[in-house]
Amino acid sequence: MKLALKISGAVALTGVLCLVSSWRASSATKVKLRGVVHLLNALKRKPETESEIEAVIKPAIELFEKVLAAERAAFSDDAAADSAKKSLFMMQLRGVFEKGNSFSAFGQISVMKDLMKGLNRRIAFASSCSVALPTPSSLKSYGSNVVIIGGLPRTGSTMLHRLLAADPATRTPLWWEQMHDDPSPCPPGELRSDRRAAEVQKDIDKIGIVSPNAVEELNKFHKIGATEVEECAPFIRRYFNDMDSLYMSPACTASRSAWCTSPSVDRSFLVRHLQAWLSLQSLAIPPSSPKRWVLKAPIFTVFLPELAAGFPDAAFVFTSRDPKNVIPSTCGLVEVAAAFKADWGADPSVLMSRIGEYVLGRMEHFASLQSEFVESRGGREGGNVTCLRYQDVMEDKIGEVAKIYEARSFSHDTIKITIIDHNDPSSPGPVTVTAKVPLPSDESQDVTDPFDPSHVPLNMMTLCQQNSMEIEGACGGELACSTCHVLFSEGDLERVGTPGEEEEDMLDLAYGLEEGRSRLGCQVRIGKEMDGMTVEIPEDPY
Repeated sequence: MKLALKISGAVALTGVLCLVSSWRASSATKVKLRGVVHLLNALKRKPETESEIEAVIKPAIELFEKVLAAERAAFSDDAAADSAKKSLFMMQLRGVFEKGNSFSAFGQISVMKDLMKGLNRRIAFASSCSVALPTPSSLKSYGSNVVIIGGLPRTGSTMLHRLLAADPATRTPLWWEQMHDDPSPCPPGELRSDRRAAEVQKDIDKIGIVSPNAVEELNKFHKIGATEVEECAPFIRRYFNDMDSLYMSPACTASRSAWCTSPSVDRSFLVRHLQAWLSLQSLAIPPSSPKRWVLKAPIFTVFLPELAAGFPDAAFVFTSRDPKNVIPSTCGLVEVAAAFKADWGADPSVLMSRIGEYVLGRMEHFASLQSEFVESRGGREGGNVTCLRYQDVMEDKIGEVAKIYEARSFSHDTIKITIIDHNDPSSPGPVTVTAKVPLPSDESQDVTDPFDPSHVPLNMMTLCQQNSMEIEGACGGELACSTCHVLFSEGDLERVGTPGEEEEDMLDLAYGLEEGRSRLGCQVRIGKEMDGMTVEIPEDPY
């Protein structure tokens, strides 16, 4: 897509003053957020000496060593993964206190508290996976039934994420699942009534104690709530918080940027852990009702090659929007977060300018990475990539979502069945055909033209007819003849089901009847359990 998102530095910097000015004009309310935090900062002094800093970070370092041990046991993380994790952790830890940082005293406390919570959640997650997913084969293999939404912040990706989440065939992470200390899986039907959701909601409500209008301001940009559909950012923040780099020293920010882009750094552990999290949560999903995972996070842009390697058949969706709308909106969101963590000093305009520079740099970097990935996959119409514009999504939400479904055939799954037609003398032997399998949530399974291969085959007779096999089906599937007689192996017949009483009456009239193998094709509904089966059409002497 040469993305409309690809912000040229010259254009961005030329327009930054007017963009940031329009953002500042709407900042009056956010000043209220900073007021209470200023009072809290006055009650707490920032640690300054080396011994003070060491006393603060020592518990985190000790806990991090336990994290490494737990993750080695659960995910078989090797030395390269440990090295990558450790360098990232130490950068984040030192960046909070290193000279030149812009954290307030309250911000430092907040970051350290979040960091410790994240480490404890990683240990609990690893421990749960060690029990529930004890071997590599326990990890679920995710194929084409995964959607990964990228796109820069404020480009409509959250709205698209929630639109896709409305599909009953879809499973998306909720806020509480990523923020609670107990990672055990929850059945889809109980996600919003689980006791853990109420506990996490209490934590969200506590934000209002620090600043009464904080949640209100945050909801203007990104609706939060324990049972809300949520991007994967809370999960990623267990490892690092990208936005915190705004307040770190320039040297630390540069080091983190190098970590995210260097080819010598093994970042694949993040994807392995994400796969494990999906596998753990999927244990509560009944096999008869498989779900399509939809994952979203702007920070995914940094890990696109790793995500593509970990989910090779996933659908990647990117949203774009005019930068003149993206930049002020993102600045406003960052400022709300900065109200809690940043040291605004005597002149708030200094930090506001820094926010503007941070957002511009981040947008340009993300857009460049996204453009490179899309082009490497064959452009906006190739390589499992769908690119959508914010304006188009706003004007036709259902139509734009349909593009994703059409591109990846999400209304059905695909299986392969081998058919041996004993009635066709020209047949070269066994023929393997591809069949579309309606998903459990798909109610539009009627076949208006059974000979049209673009339609989903309702049953085995239809599939044979679509592939020009010699099977008559004289009654049209009304269970009034036996001319769609087919043979399964004895083991496979148990999987597709044995015939009912009426079908058995019709089978008595079939030629070549074999006990324990015979079915009428019109009565065998195509399903995923038939993947890899061999079906024979017996010879008809007439």
